[in-house]
Amino acid sequence: MKKIVLAVWCLCIAATVSAQVRPYCLDRKEECVKRHSWGVEATTSLFLEGGLLAACHALYGYHLSEVFTAGLGFGLSTPVGDLLPGTDFFARLEAELPAGKVAPYLSFDIGGMYNLWSSVPFFAFVHPGAGLAFKLRNADRIYLGVGYQYMWRNVSVYRLYSHNLTFKFGYRF
Repeated sequence: MKKIVLAVWCLCIAATVSAQVRPYCLDRKEECVKRHSWGVEATTSLFLEGGLLAACHALYGYHLSEVFTAGLGFGLSTPVGDLLPGTDFFARLEAELPAGKVAPYLSFDIGGMYNLWSSVPFFAFVHPGAGLAFKLRNADRIYLGVGYQYMWRNVSVYRLYSHNLTFKFGYRF
């Protein structure tokens, strides 16, 4: 019982501390930037071998500086025409050039896809991409991007792989 009370107490302290995180100012500018951001993203992958994959992700980002963001993502993906979704999980590194209302960005994701109902349940992937972020009020952004996704799975002595062209649409807040 003491361990449960201690765990709840620690969670309450962590929630209180994280709720009090304030924006930080870079280079003594008047505009302050939030350290953390959340986002949602819809991705469509066109398999170069034929086929289409649709995905929806939730994202968390930690801003290392004004340019670089490291983050995590999790979501659902399913081949178009299939009703059984799989899960995606990935780490993302992103560089956004601070330039006016429209800012170019580069991103790199590495992670995996797991589909319990597939004959090959796990695929790993790397996903470099680029796009444009449209700045809204505060630190909110709408972004559009394109990328290349390479997926692979080693099965016995064989390597299954896929090359995908991806299109992203997202909102970060």
